[in-house]
Amino acid sequence: MTYYQELRLQKFDPDALLHILNNTEMEHRLLAGGETEACWQRIVLGDLTISVGDYRFPACITGRIPHGQVFIGLYNHLADAVRENYRLVSPDSLLLYAPGLERHCTSLGFMGWNMLMLPVRRLQETATALYGVELEWPSQGIRHLDLHPVLAERLRQQLRGLLRLGKHLASLPDEELTDSLASEELIQLLVQAIVNGARPAGRVAMLTAGQRHALATMEACLRRWQANPGDELRASSITDTSQRMLEMATRNAYGVTPHNWIKVAKLNVVYRDLLSGNCTSVTSACQRWGIGHMGRLAAEYRELFGESPRETLKRLTSPGTPAGRRSYSVPRNFNRIRCATTGHGRRA
Repeated sequence: MTYYQELRLQKFDPDALLHILNNTEMEHRLLAGGETEACWQRIVLGDLTISVGDYRFPACITGRIPHGQVFIGLYNHLADAVRENYRLVSPDSLLLYAPGLERHCTSLGFMGWNMLMLPVRRLQETATALYGVELEWPSQGIRHLDLHPVLAERLRQQLRGLLRLGKHLASLPDEELTDSLASEELIQLLVQAIVNGARPAGRVAMLTAGQRHALATMEACLRRWQANPGDELRASSITDTSQRMLEMATRNAYGVTPHNWIKVAKLNVVYRDLLSGNCTSVTSACQRWGIGHMGRLAAEYRELFGESPRETLKRLTSPGTPAGRRSYSVPRNFNRIRCATTGHGRRA
């Protein structure tokens, strides 16, 4: 089976980006105002899925890597600081994700990324046939492998070629579609990189264990607050770590104070509620999330999202606009896909 899909967004839309990875939910939060375009493509070639994204905004992305498939990451270009689970990523690192991993990715600028999803059996069969070895896959965390720049670029070229092929195949009659042969060369190149072409990543700037714990604690507090917005969310209420460690962690990871990090997190949940129609007025959104100073909210909201809260609501209800941003969501299954914005789809 072969599928191709693409999505282009001019405005930040966290719901449209929620299911960018197969069978996975990845929550997106905007970290700073400015350009917010996003381009996303997916091709499914048999049991191989390739997702490629190009983000024109600083973002925080959180979610859980599912069991059942292996996930492999490779960036096309990086902002000044991209962290995977609080560790800086080097430009040519191949990232091997443990099944069931809680993933936390932050980018402080533009970034382009590739994520490959496939059964570990497919990789192991190729590794056995070519090299007679058993692959070692991480059982926890993310394994960083530094590729030679030439090998990393070969992988990127293969991915670009498969995306072009997928877009072409989407326009062909079903009987002309092929998938396994098209992806086999990429699988062989991946196995070469994992077995021979990669070495453990050298020392890169990392947060201390205490700082990583502080950031994880903040994320946990945010999730609890989202589940129970009646509770108050503020830096001083985070008690599982010291305030000094919290300050050092947020400044080193995000370049902001804990207070500003929480403010941006609150603005993101208000934006999500207004854009989705969960709250039908700015007042109800503020009341739901315990925000009392509406004038200050409007100014900070505009600075982050480029529009006022009322303009977000107007976008939801304006004539010709599909009701609710969920019309832009990526379907979780692939039965004759056609994206609601711009896209192509073909079922084989």
